[in-house]
Amino acid sequence: MSREDMQMKKLALIAASIATAAFGFSATAQAECGEVTVGEANWSTAQILAQIDGFVLENGYGCSVTYTPTSTTQTIALAQGSTGPLVVSEFWNLGVDQDVLNASIADGEIELTGKPFPEAGEFWYVSAAFAEAYPEIDTVAELIERPDLFPSPTVEGTGAFYGCPIGIGWGCEHNNAALFDLWDMAEKGWTLENPGSFEGMNSIIVDANVSNGNWVGYYWTPTAVAIENELVALDWGVDTVTPEFWNECVTGYREAGALPSTCEVTPTSWTPSDIATATTPALRDTGAYDFILQRELPMAVLGALDSWMGSNQESAAETAKVFLRDYQDLWTQWVDADVADAVLAAL
Repeated sequence: MSREDMQMKKLALIAASIATAAFGFSATAQAECGEVTVGEANWSTAQILAQIDGFVLENGYGCSVTYTPTSTTQTIALAQGSTGPLVVSEFWNLGVDQDVLNASIADGEIELTGKPFPEAGEFWYVSAAFAEAYPEIDTVAELIERPDLFPSPTVEGTGAFYGCPIGIGWGCEHNNAALFDLWDMAEKGWTLENPGSFEGMNSIIVDANVSNGNWVGYYWTPTAVAIENELVALDWGVDTVTPEFWNECVTGYREAGALPSTCEVTPTSWTPSDIATATTPALRDTGAYDFILQRELPMAVLGALDSWMGSNQESAAETAKVFLRDYQDLWTQWVDADVADAVLAAL
């Protein structure tokens, strides 16, 4: 072997050593992490979060990630059927029976691991045009008496209240139907208008904003639709019922298709949700558990990502990459430096 060949071989060995030092942890993490299922729920912010989690798990920790469609109401069953690590990035706890959830936690089938965005909330909103025209009507209790201000497109002479999409597995479909009955809204002249899809739900809100029309219904934050259409959250004007009443009568509505006979018609506010990431205990055996536990997105950041995805008609996967490129000062605090380096190298 010539002197030049020996020198080239030496340089190659040095380069290989550097590569191993910089990225060799990925092979170790692969062995530690193994296969992970990421549940991707069927709304935009949950899809973005799932793709962020999946990209970091795969490229930063060497996990083998499989995405699976899910929804709030399917999360417990998904966890119960999982034999390995599972991450459902955005889980709204009020969408499931609390007794069933607590029993599943106690049985070691599911854990609530961290809060992806603690500032989130669910509300009954009105359009900006209505809030400006009727500033004196700023509570649900007051608005309930004026169905005439929100003409229904389906039932003449009634007011339209827009709930959640039908049949796509969202807990808010039944929660809103239960609250509609608890406020005795049909008796007061209202029609519950449930959109047929998430896209239809958003379209109705956007149309009302563009036409400066009156709209009242359910939505949540942080979302681009609530921010860009300047939806105004109503105060409820009443106290919140007990957690026991909510679980029996509001969550219980799903099973009965109506208010259970033991439930008295009682106006109430929306019990605050505890938005968490649902995981299986097996995630603790991977190197990625602390990342899921620590990561939190400010409401403004997630809202901006949601807006960018919609405005650019981009995928959640591409939106996740935008987050990882543009918000490095935020997310690199959630992981070790070697994990951050590997994620950045994969972008």
